[in-house]
Amino acid sequence: MAMVREAKQKIYKYDKSCRFSEKNDLIAYLQEEEAAKKDYVCPARDLSVLPDGKTLVMGNNEFRMIDLFHLQLASALKIPMQYYNAMRFEKPDLLAKNVNSWLSTIDKNYMLRTVAGKARALLSDSYCRIDNLEVVSAVLSAMSDIEEQDIECNLDFQFARMNDEKLYLRFVSGRERICASDRLAVGFVVSNSETGRGAVSIRTVLYTFSCSNGMLIGSDYFRERKTHVGNASQTFNENWEITTITDNRAFTSKLKDMILCAIDEERFGRIVDKLAESAKTHITGCVNDVIKAVGKEYELRVYEQEKIFNYLLRGRDLSLYGLSNAVTRYSQDVEDHLRATELEEIGWYIATMETQKWEKINADCAVKVRMLEGERD
Repeated sequence: MAMVREAKQKIYKYDKSCRFSEKNDLIAYLQEEEAAKKDYVCPARDLSVLPDGKTLVMGNNEFRMIDLFHLQLASALKIPMQYYNAMRFEKPDLLAKNVNSWLSTIDKNYMLRTVAGKARALLSDSYCRIDNLEVVSAVLSAMSDIEEQDIECNLDFQFARMNDEKLYLRFVSGRERICASDRLAVGFVVSNSETGRGAVSIRTVLYTFSCSNGMLIGSDYFRERKTHVGNASQTFNENWEITTITDNRAFTSKLKDMILCAIDEERFGRIVDKLAESAKTHITGCVNDVIKAVGKEYELRVYEQEKIFNYLLRGRDLSLYGLSNAVTRYSQDVEDHLRATELEEIGWYIATMETQKWEKINADCAVKVRMLEGERD
């Protein structure tokens, strides 16, 4: 009981997002969190929401609904999110009446995932649970096997980020190359969601020693994934709590091969060659306008564009490679780890932008500069 209370305190402390720089701290946290988890398969008609609009009731159990659960509940009941939020924040009793009315008419089961008194996910009853502790343990075991086979890659844990939606692990190897005077190392990232927000995924990442940037390589070069699709034959007790343990041995046994593929020397070389091409492609239009155009193309927010512009000028590399580095450098400042990860991937897509698209952006921005100069004359 004391362990559960301690885990509950830590889970609430990191309710939104947390970062670990030591793998032992990550494992300890996940172990404590595991002790506070309970999963259920429950008929929709046996779920209800209290008039406070914050509390889910299942039998004799009550759970505080987190933001993600509200999102999934609205989706399951086909209630538009804007209307759902209006009820949630302005008329919670109306939200409860709407939700309870719809739940009472649904003849199906849902998987309810909870942790330390929180309702954290509403999923299909066929959802295949692959939890973060299982993924981390399997990755570390695979890395141990690689070391025992004397495969020279010298993998090191760099950091982990996690929130209610996803876990994101990064490892860097001792395999290095030079690109545009930057010293690069290849590694891999593992991501997982326990709450229906993504499959288990392994992807290649590059690490820049000069400024500690991380660039997440596009899935066209390498990506392995395992979806959370299972079957509806869950075993649960009289209180709907799931009592089975999902068997994911076939997937975890493949992890070693996946890791070695992610950091493969030949693939690493192709990636660096691609980046080297971007280092030879320079910005010819107005720098600020180019960033705005790229921002529109890759959905970079206005305040993000301003930060990226500053990092680009600071780096003094006015090339496509320099721009991509400015994006990945800015990602380190972002507290929302999901957005930080998106920016690391956007950096790759900018660096590997189609030549025709890049030339058009520069040409359009150059025309704009000439028009402004003509107006001043």
